[in-house]
Amino acid sequence: MARLGYDAINVGERDIKSGWDELAGLTGDRHLLVSANIVRDDTGQAVFAPSAVVRADSPDGKTRRSIGVIGVARFNPLFRVAGPGGSVLRIDAPAERVRAEVERLAAKKVDAIVLLAALHID
Repeated sequence: MARLGYDAINVGERDIKSGWDELAGLTGDRHLLVSANIVRDDTGQAVFAPSAVVRADSPDGKTRRSIGVIGVARFNPLFRVAGPGGSVLRIDAPAERVRAEVERLAAKKVDAIVLLAALHID
């Protein structure tokens, strides 16, 4: 996806359901992956960057904007998979994690914030 020009990719439940090692084997360099609510069960810390700031140029190249991109997955209280270093990963409810990232990105004075959400309609 990096070769296609992607700057940020949200990680969803399907992407991580086979565990950390499987995803790492498929993705190699994970610098594009974002998810604010896929976390280590033992620490509650996100295992991916919760968000990324990407730069976008206008078609004429005269204007450059900074865009905060937040990733979240659908809350699943039963979800548990193997994580890095023998940890277990879970998916937290997204609302508070998104709110915290919006505040953090707003403090960075980004021009826009985009939410990449793999969420069920509910």
